[in-house]
Amino acid sequence: MKKIFSTLLILILLLALPVLASAEKNKWKANDYDFASVHNVIIAEPDINVPTIDGYIADPFSQNKIEASLRQALEKRKINVFTQEDIDKGNIPMRNIYLTIKPVVHALGKWSEQKEAYYETRTVYKKITVEDNRGRDTTITVPTNETIYHPARIAWHAIANLEFVITSPDGKKVYMIVDNRDRVEETDTSGMLGRICNDLVDDISRN
Repeated sequence: MKKIFSTLLILILLLALPVLASAEKNKWKANDYDFASVHNVIIAEPDINVPTIDGYIADPFSQNKIEASLRQALEKRKINVFTQEDIDKGNIPMRNIYLTIKPVVHALGKWSEQKEAYYETRTVYKKITVEDNRGRDTTITVPTNETIYHPARIAWHAIANLEFVITSPDGKKVYMIVDNRDRVEETDTSGMLGRICNDLVDDISRN
């Protein structure tokens, strides 16, 4: 009985939690391209757009962070990584076949919103001591309602809305994805960016 009650309590608490993160993906992948054979990738310089989001502050190091996160994800899977700088210096053996990843930044940074004050009623479970029918003290758990006041405040969100366009050596598009993630009560995009790049590389490492 205690186990059943504990399970129900956990479920109730999980349902009561606010939504702290959101994610949305739109993807297209060429069915006729052999992604599993990819061993070399060029990371192109990103295009950086300015979103129309109230309170938005762009990450000033977007380009470096995207390149570093992509490089880490690719090298972890034993894929050779090159950049525009390598191309300019002639450091790329052109006999090899390369995919080019072109990042497009629709948003990478943080934004704020004004949260109005509000009251919230929560059901909490408290342990109390009562006397059983034999006159002995016993502990039971009972539900009680609590009213909590939340003052007005500014809530920050970390946001990463990135597009990746991947082309084959002949310039043909073989993969496109828009990955849009938002996390409230956070301003650091490093975790989201790492997950976005890892998911991308996982997908282009297999057919």
